[in-house]
Amino acid sequence: MATEEPVSPSREEQIQRLLGAYETHLRKTLPTTPQTLEQIERTAQDIGEEVKQEIQKEVADAQGAGVLSLPRLRQGFCPLDRQLQMGSGQCSVTVAALLARFAAYLPFETAARELELVCGIRLSAATLRRQAEAVGEHLAREWQQKEARLWAQPEREASARPRQLHLTCDGVMVHVGGTWREAKIGCAYERAEDKAGVKNATYYATLLPSQPFGKRLRTLGHEAGAENCGKVGFVADGAEWIWQEAGKYYPQRAQILDFYHACQHLGNVASAWHGEGSQQSAEWLETQKEDLLANRAERVLKTIEDWQPTTQSQAEVQRKEGAYLRTHLRRMRYETFAQSGYHIGSGVAEASCKNVVQARFKQAGMRWSESGAEAMLHLRTAWCNTQQADLMQAARGAMGFA
Repeated sequence: MATEEPVSPSREEQIQRLLGAYETHLRKTLPTTPQTLEQIERTAQDIGEEVKQEIQKEVADAQGAGVLSLPRLRQGFCPLDRQLQMGSGQCSVTVAALLARFAAYLPFETAARELELVCGIRLSAATLRRQAEAVGEHLAREWQQKEARLWAQPEREASARPRQLHLTCDGVMVHVGGTWREAKIGCAYERAEDKAGVKNATYYATLLPSQPFGKRLRTLGHEAGAENCGKVGFVADGAEWIWQEAGKYYPQRAQILDFYHACQHLGNVASAWHGEGSQQSAEWLETQKEDLLANRAERVLKTIEDWQPTTQSQAEVQRKEGAYLRTHLRRMRYETFAQSGYHIGSGVAEASCKNVVQARFKQAGMRWSESGAEAMLHLRTAWCNTQQADLMQAARGAMGFA
C-alpha cells in the first residue's frame, strides 16, 4: 500500500496558503454567465497567471527573498534569489532564452514590444539587446570550443551520417562600425528526396577573415558528417578566397563552380564579341551553355581562345574571361555532377545571404558594432538552423549557470 511522503509544517502552510489564494481567484474571476470561447480563454489565462505569480512569490519568499528581480507576467516584479538562477539583467534564464529567440528574427525595439504583448514581460530594448548579445557571445564561444576539439582530435568521429552532403559559402556586406564589412556565411545541407529543396541545413556566419572562416567551415562540415560521407560536393561562385579555403580542407571532394555564375562570364564574352543584346550574342551564349551542361567546357574555352578580337577592349575580355574559365575547368563538369546528384548552382548560398543575414542585419537604418554584429550572427544562425533551437542552455551559459 502506497504511503504519502511526510509533509513539513512549513511546506503544508505554503500549500494551504496557495490553495486559499487559488480559491479566492476562482471565486472572484470564474464567470457565472455564458461566455464566448475568446472570453473563456482570456479568463483561464488570467486565473492561471494570477496563480502562477502567487506560486512564484510564495516559493521565492520561502527560500529567502533577494533584491534580484524577475519580470512578472502582466504586472510588476517578484523577488527571487540567485539560487533560482537570476542574472544581473533583470531576467531569469527562461526569460533570457525567450528574449533571445525574439531578437534572433526581430529588431530589438520590435522584439521588446512583442515580448510585452505576447508574454506580458516588459523590458527595454537596450536590456533585451544586451541579453540577446550575451547569448550570442556564448554561442560563439561554443563554436570556438568545437573547432578546438576538432583540431586537437582530428580523428574524432561525428554522429551525423548523411548519404550525400553539400557545402557552400558566400559573403554579404553589412554596415559594421561605421563602414561596410563582409559577413561570411557557410551552409552544410542535404538534398531533399524530391530533389527540389534541401533538408538538414546548418549555418555558420561570422565577420572573421577568410582563413579563420575556412577553419570554421571545416568544423561545420565535420559536425554535418562530412567524414562519414562518401559523396561531398562543394558548390560556390568564383570568389578566389572561397576556393582557397575549399582547396585546403576539401581537396579530394567534388568542387563545383556555380553554373549560373559561369554563364555570366560567358555572357561578358558574348556581349563583347557579338554585341550586347544582339540575336547573334544570344545564340552564341545558348550554344556555350549547352556545351557546358554536356561536359564540354574545354570546347567552350577553345572557342573563346580562337576568337580574333578587333579592339583592345575585346582582347582584354578574351584574356580575362579565358583565364577565369581555364582556372575553373575541373569545376565545370556539370553533366557528371548532376548525374551524381549534386546541385550545380549555389542558390542555397545566395538564399543564406538573404534569409539568414540580410533579413536580420540589413533592415532600414540598422548599424552594428563589431562585437554586437558577431554575437547576433551566431544567435541568428542558431535560430535559423532549425527555428526550434533550444536557447535555454545558451542562456544559462551566458548568465554563468552552465
